Amino acid sequence: MEKEITDWEAVYRGHKVKIGKRPFGGADVYYVSSSPDKKPLVLTRALKSGGKEFWTSIPQGMQKEAEEIGAIIDKLEK
Repeated sequence: MEKEITDWEAVYRGHKVKIGKRPFGGADVYYVSSSPDKKPLVLTRALKSGGKEFWTSIPQGMQKEAEEIGAIIDKLEK
């Protein structure tokens, strides 16, 4: 069974963002676009030792944004 492609619009820090969910290598990857002039922020869920999930950016370095936008995605997926 193929995973579906999902797109949402949300507000992050007072700005509209587009969030796209795509399957990639057995995991879901999320593309967050705030402007056509900027590259999208790419997010996914990862596992800490002990098995707890957390949001992270690809490449790493935007952890705060990954956690904040990840919380928005969690609400959208409920």
